Amino acid sequence: MPILIGLGARELSMNFNSISRVKNVICGVAAEEAREVVKQISLCATADEVEDTVNKFFTANWAHLFSDELNRLFRIR
Repeated sequence: MPILIGLGARELSMNFNSISRVKNVICGVAAEEAREVVKQISLCATADEVEDTVNKFFTANWAHLFSDELNRLFRIR
């Protein structure tokens, strides 16, 4: 979601049950930070580099916004 925000998305489509969780994440993400992570991943040459960059950025900036399950999935500590 933060990456979508950084790419300029202003409208999202989702099922009703996801709205509160998505809203909490969006409220915790500064648009400038989202644009910064997009800028960083645009400089990556491979999918592995993108994944590593996203993991590091999320860990440093937004780990508190995501559930423990997602943190484990994305290896956020």
